[in-house]
Amino acid sequence: MTVIDLAGVPRALFGAGAGLRERYAGWDAAIRARPATGRRIGFAHVAHGVGATALAVATARVLAARRALPVLAVDVSSGGTGLGARLGVPATAANATRAGARTSAEAMTGLATAAGGLRVLRPAPGDGIASWLSDAAPITRFFDVTVTDLGVRHPAADLAPAAALCDAVCLVSLADRGAAEQSVSLAAAIRALPEAPDVVLALVDLTRQGPAAADAVSGHAGVPVVRVPFERRWETQSGGALSLAARTALLQLTAVLVDPSADGVLP
Repeated sequence: MTVIDLAGVPRALFGAGAGLRERYAGWDAAIRARPATGRRIGFAHVAHGVGATALAVATARVLAARRALPVLAVDVSSGGTGLGARLGVPATAANATRAGARTSAEAMTGLATAAGGLRVLRPAPGDGIASWLSDAAPITRFFDVTVTDLGVRHPAADLAPAAALCDAVCLVSLADRGAAEQSVSLAAAIRALPEAPDVVLALVDLTRQGPAAADAVSGHAGVPVVRVPFERRWETQSGGALSLAARTALLQLTAVLVDPSADGVLP
């Protein structure tokens, strides 16, 4: 996955309307802004193959490229194709210094470093929630932003406890009306948790149905909605440049996960 050149996007939109250029500037500012406390962002999906891991990797890379302080990527997807595998890092061995960290240097002990300085924690396979609590929870306060690949979570089983680990949850689903409406219902349930995490819906247009589903739910979702155009490069990480539409979606998604007031669905 190529990290998008956010500085170059406004130039690419030179011929676009001033309003859209202003939104790009606002998204970029939201990505750069430092939260009062470390921001914990989780990517979850309720079905395999919708692109949640690819979006988690891309978002983490954008954040690492645009923020001065360290960004942590965590893989508790409990599978062999999650964020850690996508970034090509091995399992992270347990470390007593990191577990009892009192400084940033101690918190980074034994962590792999991916391209762009992104720090990666890939616990040994197991219960994702337990792994996050034992391995990630002791160190997230030392990172500006933590992006977690939560993997597939069932609404009736472990979606709620996984969402409760995060300040913001990105629910990733297909960009069709049925899946979008299900995500709206899940978003309401997640927001009603005692931890009240923010929720953003990412609707991935795998079947190229266009913006109809996103347009249909954005008015009553109660949370930001971002339609993500499908491109083969999201999955293959071939290193080629993403289209302008995909770069726009990634910029928007990253911004609203850091700050939900940054904007929702594009007109």
